[in-house]
Amino acid sequence: MSAEAGSAASPEPVRPGLSVVLGALLAMLVLALQFPAAVGVQQAWAWPGLPAELVFPGLFHEDDAPQLAWLADERPPAQVHLPLAALRDTDLDDHESRTDSVTVGFLPLLLAGLGLLAGRGGWTVLGRMLLVVTLLPPIFGGTWLPVDDPDALRTQLLIAGLAILAGAGLARLRPRDAEGSGERPALLLGTAVVLAAGALMLLALSAGAASDQAVAAPLLDRVDASRPDDVPLLHDPYIVAANAAWLRAVLDRAALAAFVGMSALLLHLRSRSWLTGTLLLLAVAADLASVRLLL
Repeated sequence: MSAEAGSAASPEPVRPGLSVVLGALLAMLVLALQFPAAVGVQQAWAWPGLPAELVFPGLFHEDDAPQLAWLADERPPAQVHLPLAALRDTDLDDHESRTDSVTVGFLPLLLAGLGLLAGRGGWTVLGRMLLVVTLLPPIFGGTWLPVDDPDALRTQLLIAGLAILAGAGLARLRPRDAEGSGERPALLLGTAVVLAAGALMLLALSAGAASDQAVAAPLLDRVDASRPDDVPLLHDPYIVAANAAWLRAVLDRAALAAFVGMSALLLHLRSRSWLTGTLLLLAVAADLASVRLLL
């Protein structure tokens, strides 16, 4: 009788089906919405250009007007687009137009960090291998990839690796067990999302309160230092104002995406249900879709 009571009181094993399915859906969602952009952008790998674009998509779009006119009335023309020249060391007079962003979104980027550090299973191994193949050549110089454009291929592998690791990170957030153990990854992720969202919001507020010259000053300084000839046109007030307005639009979009993503993730960390998981996936889809609308 006591044995039966003890077995009845013991908690049932937690099934990880919910988190694994959500992780797989997240990886497929990121790949479906952003991998075509990585394929279409040639020679996208650059430091610090590509890491900056992962967090602030839209920096390098300069060839046509944005679709969301209320967010950015005018995009700087290619000849005076400072983020492109400053972050990619590109000649202002000779470069390829950029028509898409290389990004995975705010939430998947944080979840990829969780998957990299605490993920389990074959997904994590594959994602880590892709990151190794992507990051080692730039660190040690040169490349060993037998393709015509190794930078473009590394960008595609990076996006695929981050998407897989993001799915592995979400799969790591299983429903809580009765004892509440194994919650340290969730605690660290929740802390990271709050800090990252706060930093992006503070950056957007600071840019909104600063003058056009102050917002564009770091880019102007980098362009001036990299060009031996003087380019007074870049310091024209109209050009500075156009670039500052575009940078503010990019920062505002990133801050809004961070706020929405933070809210969805914190709700999911609290509940771990299908409803909050679906809300999290919708937040990621809205983030990635807003990149396309902004452009």
